[in-house]
Amino acid sequence: MTFRLHDSVPESLRHEVAARKKLPLKLPKDQRPSVREVEAYLDRSTGACYLRQSAIGEIVANSIQHLNGKDYRLIAWVVMPNHVHLVFKMLPDRSLSKAMHSLKSFTAKESNRLLGRTGLFWQREYYDRLIRNDAELERAVHYVRSNPEMAGLANWKWVG
Repeated sequence: MTFRLHDSVPESLRHEVAARKKLPLKLPKDQRPSVREVEAYLDRSTGACYLRQSAIGEIVANSIQHLNGKDYRLIAWVVMPNHVHLVFKMLPDRSLSKAMHSLKSFTAKESNRLLGRTGLFWQREYYDRLIRNDAELERAVHYVRSNPEMAGLANWKWVG
């Protein structure tokens, strides 16, 4: 699961990726849209990067951990300066959309209150991916836990 701050990816890149997603699947591989493009952009820490602020990062990290055992079983997580990655298993009879709404709504309200601002905090969408086997799980956990180092953030605090 990945979700990001409202200003973390410019509209132009979002529109370009969205337009490329509508292209036929038989395009050469290098012309297909890639989540890696957006991830690489996010790792450049563009936008206001509110999550870099200690108080805001703590709100998000604590909220992620608060839902552990209630909506999901948390496996790995990281709060980056402008986005969040989670690896988890949903608990039976729990709703992914409700869990994400709860997490994003609470953290947006609390963060905006602390920042003395109003308006959008998170982008509306989030990106989820089904993990089908142990090898995919291992890759996802490694990616999430190593994301700060890959983005040049030494001794990053919000990794679990």
